[in-house]
Amino acid sequence: MSNKTKPILTVCLCASLFILISAGIGLDKIRGLQLYAIDSDAMSPELKEGDLVLAVKTPLDQLQAGDIITYQSANQPLPDTKRVVNVNPNTGIVIVIKDNQVIENEFVSYSDILGK
Repeated sequence: MSNKTKPILTVCLCASLFILISAGIGLDKIRGLQLYAIDSDAMSPELKEGDLVLAVKTPLDQLQAGDIITYQSANQPLPDTKRVVNVNPNTGIVIVIKDNQVIENEFVSYSDILGK
């Protein structure tokens, strides 16, 4: 691929993704991807309020400390996005925390994880 076609291909791919999102075609139909909006600055500087993240369901054994996941527990009205601190493969419990808040770790069940 020549250097001239790379930018054109990149623009075409980005435009296609934008059109799919704008047209309301669910990203879940494209390789299991889900699109989520970040609703606070609690994960800054990595993620800021208004950022969009694409997440894909990931097997428990592929989650590790440092990963950023999106999850939604039964008592949460909206999904939340946090950083993985620890994964217990025996219990399926993932410990997460926000990047810039001094809050205790939160325990999330693997079944509540929407994607990484």
